[in-house]
Order: sequence, then C-alpha cells, then structure tokens
Amino acid sequence: MRILIFFFLLFIFHNAVGQTVNRQELMQKLNISDNSVFVINGEAFNIGDTMSLDKKLSNIDAKNIIQITKLTDESKIELRTTNDVVIITYATQKEIKLTKQKLKKAKKLLKDNKDQTISLFIDNQLVSNDESFKKISELKAEEILEILIKTKNTIVPKDIDDNEFVKVWLK
Repeated sequence: MRILIFFFLLFIFHNAVGQTVNRQELMQKLNISDNSVFVINGEAFNIGDTMSLDKKLSNIDAKNIIQITKLTDESKIELRTTNDVVIITYATQKEIKLTKQKLKKAKKLLKDNKDQTISLFIDNQLVSNDESFKKISELKAEEILEILIKTKNTIVPKDIDDNEFVKVWLK
C-alpha cells in the first residue's frame, strides 16, 4: 500500500535562507532509509548515486524549494526493505517571457484582492495583505527566479489546503 505524505517546505526549511540542502539532515527529518530514491526536478538518483545526489543537493538553495513529497511503500514483501521515494521540486530560472506573463497575472490577482483571500509570499516569507500589491508592483521580471500562482481553479494534490496564494522566488 502506497501512502503519499506531502511536505510543504515552509515548516521544514523555514529558517533555511541561504543554506543548501544536506542529504543526511533531509533523510533524518523525513525519517527515510539509506536506500531511498530521490527525484530532483525530474532527475532520479538511487542508492549508488550518493556522490551525484550530494552534489545536486548542495547546489540547491533551501529557500528555493517549492515542495518535497515522500512516497512510502508500507508493504514488506519477503526480506526486501522498504524503499522510500523523495521528490524534490525547487525554483529554477524560467524564460523571461513566461516570467513576465506570470508577474502580470499575479499583479492583477493581488490588485483585485479586495477580500484579501490571496496571500503573497516572497522567498517563502509571508507579506502582509496591506503590502502585497505594493510589493508585487515593485518587482521586475528580471529579478524573479520563479512564480507559483494557486487560485481556486488550480488543480493541486488533496494534501494542499484551499488557500489561494502567489509565491515568488527571487534570484
């Protein structure tokens, strides 16, 4: 039986601004074994790839992590050990045209946010509702690494709450 455990990294790496990701610390926090498989932005690493995995993780700034998902196989078949799969998604530089489109959409959403239901996060830090439109208006597309927008119409895993948000990661 597979159990999906979704970790939103605001609580795991909340104070990790400027820090890189360490495999041993991550394994300890997620309570996973040494034979876990990691998938980082679509690239898979298995137990034999520890040097490559450590290098990849050390190049990730913890403040740019969007999410970590842990998949656990709870079944114990014969003597086989449980293999966990850890999926890490982090912000990466997008084409400037796409960033401009997303920034324009984010500005419109926050301008029209009269009932203050949409939260703005910049580098995983919550911006007050009173300041959100001003802050998003001051940003330039060239300063932005990635923008993630979640509205009522966005399809997301069940584990994510229904809150609407705009998340911006800066370079």
